[in-house]
Amino acid sequence: MKGWTIIALGLALMGVFFSVLIWGGFFDFEARQARLVGESVGVSLDRNWYEMNDTIRVTFTNNLSESVFLDGCQTFSIEGRPVIGGKIMKDWAVVWMQKCDAERVAKKIRPYSQNVFAMPAFAFDGELRIAVEYYLGCGEGKAIPYAKCSNTSAIRSGIFYIA
Repeated sequence: MKGWTIIALGLALMGVFFSVLIWGGFFDFEARQARLVGESVGVSLDRNWYEMNDTIRVTFTNNLSESVFLDGCQTFSIEGRPVIGGKIMKDWAVVWMQKCDAERVAKKIRPYSQNVFAMPAFAFDGELRIAVEYYLGCGEGKAIPYAKCSNTSAIRSGIFYIA
């Protein structure tokens, strides 16, 4: 019985200690607007296995209550982990990214909508995934570097393969 008493007393003291730290301002909490359950941004593929020159369909979904923006030039990139010496490498690296000669206007994705991109599959021995960087609070009609966006985040698809 002594052990449980000591544990209960220790937990109570820890609770008081952390309460004093929070009330005293030791932790700096920033107020943020809560998102509704189900609000998110996602990227998905039509399949997880492709053959050379199949069409890869990438779907970007905005389930937020606000518009998001995608770079008008490099909308998404493909990251890969190649097979070397019969083993899949541990680290991910960009293996394909759209090349641009000039900056383009950011692509606006309205709330609760999707955008589909397509590209041909290419030769790659290993695991692949799609990476999309998206932006919030941007000015419309401008390229991302000039749109004064308030926030940025990145998402990645599940793994896929090309045979």
